[in-house]
Amino acid sequence: MKKKLHLNFAQKFFNTSSKLNDNMSLSKLGNWDSLKQIELVMLLEKRIKRKLKSKEILKIKKIKDLSRYFI
Repeated sequence: MKKKLHLNFAQKFFNTSSKLNDNMSLSKLGNWDSLKQIELVMLLEKRIKRKLKSKEILKIKKIKDLSRYFI
């Protein structure tokens, strides 16, 4: 089974060895705060080579929401 890229990215980004799943809320992760959110947005923008709109940023609430940037 092919590993989902967004889950692999989240595992590394949050520097956790625990299993993550698509329905986990980012705000429930231990090291999540406003600075971590900015860092995440910057990394995603670098990956997709464009700026995210405010509406797009506000939609990133769960790990599965990252999948749209890992096509």
